[in-house]
Amino acid sequence: MRRFATVLVALGGLALGGCVTTPAPEPGAQLQAAPDAKPATFDYRHQHIPYENHDLPDLGSRYYEVKRISFPSHGDNGQADNRVSARYYQGRDPGPRPILVVLPIWGSYTYPADVISRGMRNRSDGALDLLVIEGEDFLINWYEFAAAPTEEAFTEEVDRMGNRLWTAAMDTRRFVDWAQQQPEIDPERIGLIGFSMGALVGSLVAASEDRLAATVLVMGAADFPGVMAACDGRPGMARETLTTRFGWTVAEYRARVGARIAHLDPSHFTDYVDPSGIFMIDAHYDDCMPRDTRDALWEALGQPRRMSFLAAHKTAFLFMTPLAGNYMRGEIYRFLESAL
Repeated sequence: MRRFATVLVALGGLALGGCVTTPAPEPGAQLQAAPDAKPATFDYRHQHIPYENHDLPDLGSRYYEVKRISFPSHGDNGQADNRVSARYYQGRDPGPRPILVVLPIWGSYTYPADVISRGMRNRSDGALDLLVIEGEDFLINWYEFAAAPTEEAFTEEVDRMGNRLWTAAMDTRRFVDWAQQQPEIDPERIGLIGFSMGALVGSLVAASEDRLAATVLVMGAADFPGVMAACDGRPGMARETLTTRFGWTVAEYRARVGARIAHLDPSHFTDYVDPSGIFMIDAHYDDCMPRDTRDALWEALGQPRRMSFLAAHKTAFLFMTPLAGNYMRGEIYRFLESAL
């Protein structure tokens, strides 16, 4: 009954104008100054990517042919054989075309990534390419994380978590490398979208990558240790298990995580951010991404356009469904079409 009431509040908020939109700055406004010393963590040299290309004719359509692009991951990415792969929807329109890179919610859901991908394909009729990154297995396996038997093992698990977040961001940038090498793709019109965990990784990419014309971050945040200290669901299960096992307070838990991965925060390396190319969507009552972490991301990215829905983390995604008139999806589509 409580969940149903939450849904009604969320949808009622939409009927009453239940979202707040902060407009994006004018193009080029409030560009972040490059720091004196960029963290070595995100130093990056563009690469020529030797990739495998497999046709997926059963997924093709009148406007698209489909391929699977794959290559070895930059590191431990939690996927089978440490490979990274994506479905490439190659439009049949003459190029060069813009491309949208769609990040997954690793190991959890193909929704909403597949819905947004399908919607953009239906609207563009082959005039837009899409690269939908696959993530069948967890990027962070919260059950393995929660099973750490000692404090030393906990530290190792936090380090592995940080390495996988870093690897996912690096692999995404390598997909940008790949896109720029394709003659049918316009290298100046590359977009990125991520949801929840995909938005956390996407924020690392957006803050350190100057080749993105448009970025949409949905239900993301900065300060990953702060997220871990507050998020319900699997992260909450891991937090409760570990704090009980080691006799820590939540503040101690957050501090111990932060001591190992605080450097993985988009606010530390916003070298090339142009806020006019970013659209941030969040949930006003998010029970996973605390308000201070969402505000920190918004500030770090130069206060881009921001839309906040009167909902919790998961119920906010109802605004992407016919139940709410596909309202959020429409806002995403229109932003990407104007920015790409």
